Amino acid sequence: MGEPSAAQGGGDPELFVSLAVEPSFSPLPSTRVGLLATLPHYALVAGDVVSVPVVAATVGRALTTWTLEVAYDSRVLAFASASQSAAYLGLSTADDAEQGRLVVSCAGLRSGVGTVAVTGPEVGLL
Repeated sequence: MGEPSAAQGGGDPELFVSLAVEPSFSPLPSTRVGLLATLPHYALVAGDVVSVPVVAATVGRALTTWTLEVAYDSRVLAFASASQSAAYLGLSTADDAEQGRLVVSCAGLRSGVGTVAVTGPEVGLL
């Protein structure tokens, strides 16, 4: 038998392992109106494009039109694009990169979409 290898605990180089618990999130409470934007749970580097899904909890009320305002640090982030869920139409965006302010709004429901489709604990907006 020879010398123990680094993997068996002998010699160099040393091996270090770092583990982290990934956060988990619960859906929005069914008794409160609100929005949930799901940010990535991993490291990003300059040039990465990030998609941030946004859902609404409507507590039994139909969300037929909406406006969302987002503040961001324009030294770190830049707005690229937005697309609404299939239930909505008339998406408009106004990005003020100098102020780090984005306003996204939707004019209404697509033809044939009933209010049931935009009522509930997780109504997709973006």
